[in-house]
Amino acid sequence: MLQKGQNQTQDYIAQLLSRYYTNNELGSHLQDFATRCSAIAKLSVIGKSVKGVPLWVLEISDRPGQHEPEPNVKQLLPALAEWLCQNYKTDPVAKRVVQDMHLFLLPSMNPDGYEAHDRLNAHQRDLNRNFPDPIINPSLQPSGREEPEVQAVMNWTLHTPGGFVAGGSLHEGELVVNYPWDGTASGQIATYNASSDDETFRYLSLVYAQHNPGLLKSQDFENGITNGAAWYGIYGGMQDWDYVAAGDFDVTLELSKNKTPSNLYQLWEDNRQSLLDYVLTAALGGVRGRVYQSRPDAAGAVYGRKGNSTAPGGRTTTLLLIADVTVEGIDKVVKSKSPYGDFYRPLAPGDYTVMFSAPGYVTETTNVTVPGDGSGVGLDVFLAPA
Repeated sequence: MLQKGQNQTQDYIAQLLSRYYTNNELGSHLQDFATRCSAIAKLSVIGKSVKGVPLWVLEISDRPGQHEPEPNVKQLLPALAEWLCQNYKTDPVAKRVVQDMHLFLLPSMNPDGYEAHDRLNAHQRDLNRNFPDPIINPSLQPSGREEPEVQAVMNWTLHTPGGFVAGGSLHEGELVVNYPWDGTASGQIATYNASSDDETFRYLSLVYAQHNPGLLKSQDFENGITNGAAWYGIYGGMQDWDYVAAGDFDVTLELSKNKTPSNLYQLWEDNRQSLLDYVLTAALGGVRGRVYQSRPDAAGAVYGRKGNSTAPGGRTTTLLLIADVTVEGIDKVVKSKSPYGDFYRPLAPGDYTVMFSAPGYVTETTNVTVPGDGSGVGLDVFLAPA
């Protein structure tokens, strides 16, 4: 039997999913939610659309504004926030999301297009073709033609303290999880173009698809997933830019063949478990931990440099703010984050050799086995001066 609070939150979810909200209604709902759930929620505006509509971002964490792994799930139904607010004290999955990470929700990147029932923004530009593209523009230098909404998302992504680990952009029009790369250097149509993290992207895509009935039953895409370029090539998409420019493992979630699905509550039910599995696995299911700088003396004690703190095991160290985390056989380099020395490296289950390096320090190499249950591997890494 549901308690009073549970009934109330179910009412919030049902109300939210009973129809499509206007931009003003959505903004009001988010502000109300941030007040009701202030213990785990922080609401901010990262920019405005062409017509001046705020781009709202909702942060979900029991330490909003502080730093932990940050999956950035864009355009997500705010029902997820309501569900987390209701369940984080009793449900272990909700509790892990709230306590072990920061989940950022951007309900709409294109509020002007949403209001006009158009995928284009008010300048008649497709925002998912408007990012600097790593295939045709390897330097990723902005062209100056990026739309205000794209500029806002780029600035937010690159300047959020600690950065993001992974993300998902929600769309309608098909049923499939689409992962990098989205295009090819040759411009060939329907040609698979694998990134160096292809195995990890495929795995994360399958994690999402495995609990979604529509994706699982897909007649068009095996297991409900596809490489973007193998489907059809695009250039200027967000997921390829995120991966290269921000080190953000981003996928595109096409969740309905109908552009305006009539049963939003069923859409939520079909995707709730997938969303939770995806953010937890992407952020915490690979290799994660902290990198410390340390120096042993003749007696074997370990001393810190530039200010001491206590590391696991009672050793005295100071955190190494930035180090390269490299997986043997994969070109992509992930960096530990300033100012906490923490790193999050999404990986598919399997055996890996991982190297940790920084200028002026001896490289540390370790072998890890990433389990298939999504729990990931936690490491504390100590780098000695060279």
